[in-house]
Amino acid sequence: MAKRLRKHLSDVQIRAWISAGAIVSKSDGDGLTFTLSDSGVASWVLRYRFAGRRRELHVGRYPDMGLSDARAEASKHRLSVMKGVDVALEKQRTKATQRASWTVRELLRDYEKKVLGTLAPVTVKNRLGPLAEFGQRFGTFAVKDISYDDAHSWLEGIADANGYHAANNRRKAAAAVFKYAVSRRKATANPFHLFRLLHGPSRPPLRS
Repeated sequence: MAKRLRKHLSDVQIRAWISAGAIVSKSDGDGLTFTLSDSGVASWVLRYRFAGRRRELHVGRYPDMGLSDARAEASKHRLSVMKGVDVALEKQRTKATQRASWTVRELLRDYEKKVLGTLAPVTVKNRLGPLAEFGQRFGTFAVKDISYDDAHSWLEGIADANGYHAANNRRKAAAAVFKYAVSRRKATANPFHLFRLLHGPSRPPLRS
């Protein structure tokens, strides 16, 4: 008996379906499916079973991801499923982590929008400059990745260049922002809280 050949999709078929504009759900084999919504969004979906349940993973959009790339991507995900990974659930967890993780620049925008305007005018005036410098130094950092060593290096450099009071002003502003970050669960600790400069006994500890 001749071996039955599995049918695959083609770019010609896909372009024809898109031109027709009808809702489409066509399998390319091994769970990879081309879908076209009523709004005209063309996507690749991997359908698979995990722990006895049917699951779906959005692989990418067409034409951003072409047919050959979609097949290669689906193959990688199928291998992960074979190794015991629920790839759809893993993607959801990754997205949730990314949403929860802010950069310092995003944190500063939220702090300025929701907190800064509630403070006394003199406090706002004194804090704007230090916050701008803080953003220039750490803007692209993930909030959760700012460490005590990062705080130490930045404040010690300011103290060396501009003196203790300049460093303390910047520490107070950064500590206030990180206190807010902890309250929003964007950070687990405040590396600027009760920070101490280490350059000699003549400099007092930095305190709130």
